Amino acid sequence: MIYTKEHLLQFLSTCPLRRCVMRALANGQVEVLGGFSAIPPGSGPGFIVQVTAQTGTIYYVAVQFRLCGVEYARVIPEVPWANWDGKVGRNSLYEGAKPSEYDNRRAAAKSARSVEVDSGNLLP
Repeated sequence: MIYTKEHLLQFLSTCPLRRCVMRALANGQVEVLGGFSAIPPGSGPGFIVQVTAQTGTIYYVAVQFRLCGVEYARVIPEVPWANWDGKVGRNSLYEGAKPSEYDNRRAAAKSARSVEVDSGNLLP
């Protein structure tokens, strides 16, 4: 199980991610964004890590859990900020590195989604 940032990074170092992402994990900057209640395209919860390569390329890596208890990681195209679950978590891993900033991003994402729903422009 993953309980700390160190556990999360250790797990990611063993995942079969693309070589460019693995290099960025080893040599770049890693920021834990925290826990999310749902990470599309599915609806399962997990953690998201922002990995910035030395070249400046940013990768978002989601770590999720299957029902059988096995963790897996995948690169996702964007962060679902409306689903950030940081204030609910029981430890700093859920809050991420900058909880106040992420809480503001969640509020902005929920506000934007509300405007889309109200205007009828919500895409499936």
